[in-house]
Amino acid sequence: MRIPNLFIWPWVLTPKVIMTNLLPRQDAFAVIKNLQEEYKISNQNVVFFQERPDYTIPLDDAKILTIKDMLPRGKTIIPQNHVYSHFHYQYIYSRYEKLIPYNIYCGMEENIALEIKSLLSNHQRNMIVFQDESWFYDESLESYLKEDEKNDLYTCLTVDLDVAPNLNIIPTVKEKRFLWTRGAHSVL
Repeated sequence: MRIPNLFIWPWVLTPKVIMTNLLPRQDAFAVIKNLQEEYKISNQNVVFFQERPDYTIPLDDAKILTIKDMLPRGKTIIPQNHVYSHFHYQYIYSRYEKLIPYNIYCGMEENIALEIKSLLSNHQRNMIVFQDESWFYDESLESYLKEDEKNDLYTCLTVDLDVAPNLNIIPTVKEKRFLWTRGAHSVL
C-alpha cells in the first residue's frame, strides 16, 4: 500500500531553529508565544539576544545572550567568508557604528551565527529571538551559514504597522506577521 506524500510533509519540513524578532511592546510577545505553541518549543529552548537592557522576554527559563557575550575575543579581522556590501556597511552596521568598529561587528555577527549553528546541531527544536529585524537580512547572519543550514532555519518576522515601517526594505524571510500594537483598528 502506497502512503501519499501528504501525510509525511509536516515532519519533513519542520525546521530545527525558528528565528524571530521581538517588538518593543509587551502585547507583541503573543507572537512569540504563538510560535512556541505552533512548533512545540519549551522555554528552555528559547535563546534571547538582548541588545538593549531595557526589555526582556517574560520567559523564566530562556537563555539570554547579550552583545557583550557575543563580542569576539582578541584581535579580530573581518571573516574571510563574509559577504561585504554597501548595504551591510551602511544600513545593517550603522546601528553599531558609534559603538564598535566594523571588524568587531563582523566578528560579533560570526559569533551569533556560530550560536545558531550550535542550535541547528541540537536534536531539539529551538527558537532564537532578536530585538532588531536587521539580523534577518541575507547579508547578515545567514551569510555565515551553508545552504543546508539555511534550510533548517525558519525565519519569522513580526512587523508593527503602527510605527510606519518601510515595507520596501524589510528582510526576505519565510514568514511575515503584521500587527498593530497601538489603539484599535477596525480593518487591516
